[in-house]
Amino acid sequence: MIEPEEPSDVKEIEGPLDATDDGRIADLEAQVADLERQLAETRDGMLRAIADLQNYRRRSVQDMQHAKEAVAAGLAGKLLPVLDNFERTLEAAEAGTNIESLIEGVRLVDKQLRAALEEYNVRPILAVGLPFDPHIHEAVATEDSEHDEGTVIGEIERGYAIGKKVLRPTKARVSKGKKS
Repeated sequence: MIEPEEPSDVKEIEGPLDATDDGRIADLEAQVADLERQLAETRDGMLRAIADLQNYRRRSVQDMQHAKEAVAAGLAGKLLPVLDNFERTLEAAEAGTNIESLIEGVRLVDKQLRAALEEYNVRPILAVGLPFDPHIHEAVATEDSEHDEGTVIGEIERGYAIGKKVLRPTKARVSKGKKS
């Protein structure tokens, strides 16, 4: 916050004013005028600072929106060819293509989709055979098994992360431990 300057020529009033003290009144009026000018300058500066802050916030929101749109457009650009290939696979299935060819087509589309996601650093979370970690896994079932207690023994739904951020935890079956 900007502190107003203390005028160096402010004088203390000594005793009551009377009509014969025109010089003191003129000095006081000059001091009041100077203080009013300083107040107006301070107010103008504060209003400019508030306007600058509001403009900065508005620009920041616009910049974030543009960045989101750019990322979405990039991802959509990578996913649209995958969608095209899914449509072709469905058309082939409806046309009676043999099952082996359809499975191979679906595998290729799966590979293409995974590659597109990897370009955005979206990767599957490893789970099976690893110790259960509540930060990246969600236990949906526990079972007796030959594995140590707390080991992930199966995936019900694969989890994914982008960088170090979990997008979706792995829904996992977790070992209760070895049967006695």
